[in-house]
Amino acid sequence: MADPIQGVTGTDAAGVAPASGATANQGPGGTAAQGVAPPAASDTANVAQVQGLLDMINQVAATIPAVDPQRVAELRQAIADGSYRVDPHSAAKQLADIERYLAGPAGG
Repeated sequence: MADPIQGVTGTDAAGVAPASGATANQGPGGTAAQGVAPPAASDTANVAQVQGLLDMINQVAATIPAVDPQRVAELRQAIADGSYRVDPHSAAKQLADIERYLAGPAGG
């Protein structure tokens, strides 16, 4: 698939452009947030550009099917003719991985 997003490079992919007076990293009371370097005085975001990029991404994503119908047909045929085989160890490992992921950090 060709890349439909053109003219977007490296650091300005999120629509960040130079401007003045940014205070995004300030904590309560106007002080710098702890552990966060203060932003350059020229940081700003171009919300219209970011929205345009998000709209374009959504349009492209909408054209991609959520399911590959050819793969589904192949799997159905393999199940129907008995040639589909499941590796029980691999299936168990994948289920355990999913459970571990759903449990989150430190099991809870």
